[in-house]
Amino acid sequence: MTEIQVNVPFVPGRGFNTSSAVLMRLDYLRKREISLPSLETHQLPLDEVRNNIESFIGSVEIPVGLVGPLLYHGEDGQDEWVHAPAATLEGALVYSMNRGAKLISKSGGFASHFHHQKMLRAPMFILENPDLAQKLSEFISSNFDAIKDVAEAYSNHGKLVEIQCEPIENYLSAYFYFVTGDAAGQNLTTTCTWHALQFIAENFDGEILDYVIEGNGASDKKISPRNIEKGRGCKVSAEVVVDDAVIEEVLRTTSDQIMRYCEPSKRIAVQHGMVGYSINAANAIAAIFAATGQDLACIHESATAFLDIERLENGLKFSLLLPNLVIGTVGGGTHLAKQSDALNLMGCKGSGKVKRFAELIAGFTLALEISTFGAIVSGEFAKSHEKLGRNKPQSWLLKSEVNLDFVNSILFAKDAPSVEFLEWQSHLYFDNGIITQLSQKVSKKLQGYYLLKVNESSNGLVLLKSRPTSDEVIKGLHLIAVSVDGQLADLLLQHRENLVFHQCHLKELAINRFLFSGGYAYAPKYYGDKIDSQREIFLLAQEYIYPQNTRLLNSEDQPHLWQSVDVIKCIDAINEFHIKTYGLDGFEDVQIPLQQPWLAGPFYQRLQEILVQTWDGDHLEVLKSLNIASLEEEFSNLKMPTCFIHNDFNPRNIMVLKNGNPVIYDWELTVRDIPQRDIMELLCFVLKEDESAKPYMRYHCKLINADWAEYQRAAKYALKSLILTRFALYEVSGIVTKYEFSKRVMGKALQLTASPETF
Repeated sequence: MTEIQVNVPFVPGRGFNTSSAVLMRLDYLRKREISLPSLETHQLPLDEVRNNIESFIGSVEIPVGLVGPLLYHGEDGQDEWVHAPAATLEGALVYSMNRGAKLISKSGGFASHFHHQKMLRAPMFILENPDLAQKLSEFISSNFDAIKDVAEAYSNHGKLVEIQCEPIENYLSAYFYFVTGDAAGQNLTTTCTWHALQFIAENFDGEILDYVIEGNGASDKKISPRNIEKGRGCKVSAEVVVDDAVIEEVLRTTSDQIMRYCEPSKRIAVQHGMVGYSINAANAIAAIFAATGQDLACIHESATAFLDIERLENGLKFSLLLPNLVIGTVGGGTHLAKQSDALNLMGCKGSGKVKRFAELIAGFTLALEISTFGAIVSGEFAKSHEKLGRNKPQSWLLKSEVNLDFVNSILFAKDAPSVEFLEWQSHLYFDNGIITQLSQKVSKKLQGYYLLKVNESSNGLVLLKSRPTSDEVIKGLHLIAVSVDGQLADLLLQHRENLVFHQCHLKELAINRFLFSGGYAYAPKYYGDKIDSQREIFLLAQEYIYPQNTRLLNSEDQPHLWQSVDVIKCIDAINEFHIKTYGLDGFEDVQIPLQQPWLAGPFYQRLQEILVQTWDGDHLEVLKSLNIASLEEEFSNLKMPTCFIHNDFNPRNIMVLKNGNPVIYDWELTVRDIPQRDIMELLCFVLKEDESAKPYMRYHCKLINADWAEYQRAAKYALKSLILTRFALYEVSGIVTKYEFSKRVMGKALQLTASPETF
């Protein structure tokens, strides 16, 4: 046979993590045409990771989300609000954990019990015959104290508490159980056990043919019924009792529905040979492990879980047991800066914290178990993956396509800046709107705001806005709706063409062209746009307004900053838009529909029903008295002409410059309606708690030369419509995604509706 010799390429600096060794390895890869521009960028001090990694070349980042607050019954009997970091790339995981945390907290928090902490090393001896194996077993048992002294001499924290011996023919498996303080203890137990083995080999009166530090009996990083029974890692449990009402409010299902599926699913687990019973405990454990510097290979055994659900008279008791949670608050990767911060977030950094850490992991894992089970039995789990019947386009717009030629082709307006070069800029102060944020949950294409620098002059910045399609917006809303109520999600899809989001991507561009052509002074300057329906490109280019030139920006949560002169100027500005649009019904490429919320009446009626169930503010009776169906007759009886309205006219979409002039943007929800709709929405956002709306209403009434009594009827109709549609959507969405302004704005709208001072 011909001998084959393979020349294995030599990787320089192997085993060293010095700066020069890292550079040599990266150069080695570049010579093989392998470039890692992102991977090699890192902020890790090399001396801090020298014992955590070999042949270092860079780092990867995992996004970390905040879970909590979760109410925890602490060691001292005091209740405490706790949080956890969740490092994951799985969308909706953090949301689901937070929903479970909300349910547990509304139920009074979770109780936990720390059973024990052990770490196991299981060496194996090979002897000549079964008699010697038995003799060695007896030697170890009778000399436990001496073996313990030797083992513990090599650790400040490890305590050997037990050795269990199992002779199998001429083999002996010895199970060394340690308690390891706040360290997970795999390395500690290996060192201590190795020295104990040497002591045994030297002092045993018989021949040991061979021995190894691990005979696989420890089931290290594997699931083992023995470890579940005997212990490896932390054994911890958590439980909570949840009332039927809280289950219905948060999970949108019932206790009976959960119990209907619980026992059959347990039987299936047994039938299929599953070890333990859980829904997706591994998700929560993996997310916390990745954030806090734990041994990721231990996720497998640590995620062994036993979920139990017990029917009570008025609710359910949820219990979760984690028998093999291999964790540490010292050692491993816990000393690294970010992982240390993550542990600090949980109050679990350093010595004396492993018990708390185990209990919190159990609590947050229980939260996810309950939330996911609820999603499955309510239908949310399936509905959240429901499609809208739209085929994916062949080629979405990529950021790499936005080059000099592309930008020049869309900047065709007279005020557009000249394009000399392109530099992508950050604009952290400028949030994408709610609609874009929702659509980004269901699509990975280029959408939202992007800032480009194209020349060095004062107007050398261009703000690109890539619009999501209305189908993508509806899909984003659908994700929220299925988390709130299955019926609401179905109604959303049935009535989507009668919602204001329909054709929002076309309305945004059409309105901006219209404003530009009419010389409207209260919107960002229009520079151009691009539409490619086949590729779903709906791109607007407009002026970038520097934040230092504004006095009010993103002020939806700051009504105290709004002065009466600001409100008046905004009314003047939107009135000028209204005046330009009386008699119009659309443009060549898109119609601007009349807002008729009763056409989607079943959707809004269900929205109102959910809101009534969850509203904990004033004027509940006013909310209950409103009727979406009655709005049609009220509208038909109004003697008020319709015009185009902004229909999202609030401080999220209005900035006020330092010279006092407002700038209005985000026109994608434009519809035809009475002008009072814009005015009343603005007032609900900017009025102080006890401030009257009447002076501003009278000002607008005079501005449009309307009869005051008729104006009031129209304003009251506008408020009712706002409450049942836009504000109800904000508030009910808060079950999933809380908007800080939502309750205040809804409360103000109900107050104005009920106030004889206003009407």
